Amino acid sequence: MLLKELINMKWSKELLKNLALLSNLGLIIISHILISIVLYKGIEKLIGFNSFLFLIFIIMGVIGAFYNIYKYIFK
Repeated sequence: MLLKELINMKWSKELLKNLALLSNLGLIIISHILISIVLYKGIEKLIGFNSFLFLIFIIMGVIGAFYNIYKYIFK
């Protein structure tokens, strides 16, 4: 009985660790994209609307997010 409880506890800790990792990775992606949108909105007020510039900022946010995820996973 004790062995079965220890196995379930270990599996539960492993599951929680993986869920925490996935939620952290999701937050990294969302935060980078939102920061790039906020930066675009600030620049948009200065120079006016430009959809090409918006696309560049979104791409930079996605690239930055995946770069930080790469660093986070392989540290």
